Amino acid sequence: MPNFPLNALRTFEAVASRLSFAKGAEALNVSPAAVSSQIRALEQRLNQALFRRHGRQISLTEAGKILLPGVQRGLAELRQAIEEVSQDRSEGVLNVSMMPSFLQKWLMPRLVGFYTAQPEIDLRINADNDLVDFDQSDIHAAVRFGPGKWAGVDAVKLSDDWILPVCGRGLLERTGPIRTLEDLQQREMLYLESEMWKPWFRAVGGSRRDHRWSKLNDSISILMAAEQGEG
Repeated sequence: MPNFPLNALRTFEAVASRLSFAKGAEALNVSPAAVSSQIRALEQRLNQALFRRHGRQISLTEAGKILLPGVQRGLAELRQAIEEVSQDRSEGVLNVSMMPSFLQKWLMPRLVGFYTAQPEIDLRINADNDLVDFDQSDIHAAVRFGPGKWAGVDAVKLSDDWILPVCGRGLLERTGPIRTLEDLQQREMLYLESEMWKPWFRAVGGSRRDHRWSKLNDSISILMAAEQGEG
């Protein structure tokens, strides 16, 4: 009996259970073209069509109807076995990716307490702002700022965040006090690539002006620049 690649079977289950290539691709967080390629390769290996195409609609062939429940049972058993193995591991390496600002301002003061409470865990931290591809890396968990609606992952809200303008005393001494929104808009602005000024201006009834902006890629760098009176 020939071996079949697990990705192809996972792709078949995702499409067949939804009867949609687009929804299957969304569930797997891959492109529709990648899904079509996996299904085509699986059909070629089986030498049988698994779907009937009716314009934008699809349905299962008899072969597809026979294959689907078996694949679903196999994937369910595989997930259960992985969960059981994972639950048995109470110690080991934990690779976590997080934003540099979260690491420095929130986690670092708490690390000693964590190591005291969980001495059996070897915590390894990767400071990064980019989204993590868990399928292509050894990262187990990641901390990111955002709405939490990332495809293909389980997101848990850790806390709320507040956005407000701040500046160093040196800026006020050099340029005068900031009492109005107009005063603020006349100052040099520092901002992240993720751009938090636009929603802030909308919330206070103003608009961002497209001059005197300095872009940085890390909130720690922005705070340091603000403390030094740069904006």
